[in-house]
Amino acid sequence: MKTQIFVLFFILFGSYYRTSTDSPKYIVRLNTSEGKRIMKQCSRGTPKKVKSFFYVQDSTLNIIKEEFDKIKEVKSSYNSYINDLDYYAYQVIGLVIKKDSFIYINAFPIRDKNPDDVKKYWRKDAVVICDGGHNYWGILFNIKKKTFSDLNRNGPGPIILE
Repeated sequence: MKTQIFVLFFILFGSYYRTSTDSPKYIVRLNTSEGKRIMKQCSRGTPKKVKSFFYVQDSTLNIIKEEFDKIKEVKSSYNSYINDLDYYAYQVIGLVIKKDSFIYINAFPIRDKNPDDVKKYWRKDAVVICDGGHNYWGILFNIKKKTFSDLNRNGPGPIILE
């Protein structure tokens, strides 16, 4: 009986542990027509010398989801890290730089809300926010190497002196 309980506990805990990764809850693929717009973030750097854009296929999106926790290991342009990936909604678009294929991930804060309540247009149109603080950010994913890089956050916003 104790052995059966132990095995059951192990199975339940093991399945919880495997599913408790930070896979994105809210993620959409943008059409290529949004490529130029998403690269014009006014408060943060974006990839340069983009030759073209492509629609992210299911297989590539699955790879991103599998590797998603690794975003937490990338230091941002402000020497900080993204700690809580559930805090954001994500837009992804494929891009070609030189001859290499990447995915650009655009993130914006949702806290505990549905992103449709935060930005009604986010499923089709690129979210571009001027200032907005560090909670708006973008990161590049190298499909071939399965690595994230170039984490750029929006500026901290205006400082109000009293």
